[in-house]
Amino acid sequence: MQSGVKEYDRRIELFADSAVYGVSESKRHGVYLDPTVGVKTSFDFSYLVETAFSAIDVIIKSPSGRVFTNDSYEGYGVDLTFKVVSVKFEFAETGFWSYEVFNRHTSEHEVFVSISTYASQEGVDPIIATSELSGSITDFANGQPLIAFSEVRQGFNPVIRANVTATIERPDANGNRYESIMLQLLDNGAGADVVKDDGIYSRYFTEFTGVGYYGIKININNDDGTAIILNNGDLLSFSRALSYVEPEELLEGNIPKIGDSNVYLPGMPVPETKGEVAPPFTRGISGGSSRVPETPAGWEPGDDIIAPSKIVDLLVTSSSYNNGTVTLEFTSPGDDLDRGNASFYSIRVSTSLTELRTNYGSATEVNETDILIGDLNTPGNFGDREIFVIQVAVPRNENVVSYVFAMHAVDEEGNSGGMSNVVQATLRKYIPTPPESRNLALYIAMGVLGVIVILMVCLVGGVVLVRRLAKGDQSVVV
Repeated sequence: MQSGVKEYDRRIELFADSAVYGVSESKRHGVYLDPTVGVKTSFDFSYLVETAFSAIDVIIKSPSGRVFTNDSYEGYGVDLTFKVVSVKFEFAETGFWSYEVFNRHTSEHEVFVSISTYASQEGVDPIIATSELSGSITDFANGQPLIAFSEVRQGFNPVIRANVTATIERPDANGNRYESIMLQLLDNGAGADVVKDDGIYSRYFTEFTGVGYYGIKININNDDGTAIILNNGDLLSFSRALSYVEPEELLEGNIPKIGDSNVYLPGMPVPETKGEVAPPFTRGISGGSSRVPETPAGWEPGDDIIAPSKIVDLLVTSSSYNNGTVTLEFTSPGDDLDRGNASFYSIRVSTSLTELRTNYGSATEVNETDILIGDLNTPGNFGDREIFVIQVAVPRNENVVSYVFAMHAVDEEGNSGGMSNVVQATLRKYIPTPPESRNLALYIAMGVLGVIVILMVCLVGGVVLVRRLAKGDQSVVV
């Protein structure tokens, strides 16, 4: 949260953009005002051309259909000194607001748009979006990529599955003008993203044009209604946890806490998402800029010098002793980190974890003939789920055999991604019964045996008693 500013006192930017308008050209756009915002809403349009009159006309239409123009609304203002048209509302109704800008000037020029608002009322947590880049300086000369981040939340509750798009403005180079690049930021736990579904969206940027400043703008919406506001109040993602967790606590099986919330650690099973459907909303913010001071020696724009991203979620999802198979699953990396798709995969296998880690490059490579499902030479696009079923040797004189696997991706230029996380598959001829199940079976058996013994004692005692009574034994007391 912004230091010293309560959420309902915070100015919220809904949309920020610019566009070039030709002579007599008009363009339409719009934003959603969700129920968490609406107070002191301002539509601001600015331009740079010199003119004795407003260079633009603006028409705004509310969700209920009311039209606001310079002639019909007193909140419509024109400042010729600062070249700004502002349309202000003390409280704007919930729903989709559209606007149309018309160029009245005799020449082409650029118009800048900014739409902002405040929380709908005190005590209401508005949907907040923040953004930033990985650093103010990017060391591209030594292979460092640029990473765009954006966090979307309501209070402390992450907003997941929103549409988050970053526009990266690139510097001109060698007399060439380069268009901005649009990136879909993802919250999928792969590539630049660390934790899935924590409301933090990210993506690598690698399409550099040379030395200069790279600026970022973020636009977020829930136009398709897929966004969810999580209310997993008992979980916190590791990215928001303390920087240090006591190892002994973890070894004892104690999940660390911050206050009353458990910390969701890397490697823990992802909990079932619990939340409510988010309303349609729009947010737009600037994430600042990052400067590239130097490029690699001999590099030219378009050169492919960046390897695929490291696979970080390799899993063994099943294994079969009888069939001699192991199933691996992972998220496909890209060509340049998390962009596009790689050229092929290389999967390495060993019976020794230490050997695979220390001698990964010389470890045995899985052959194509050992792949029953999957294709090493046809990687999917970044973010696709990959499944490989691998045939492995199972010595029949062994009841248990274990293999460890790791892998990497390679692009068409031969750039190799880093070694993935290492996973182990254990194939057993006989699946041991869990201790809890064995104890339960023992308890049941002992209980049944005890009942049988008691019944037998009662039966024998009854027979003896009946016989004595039949013989008239007076010593028997009934």
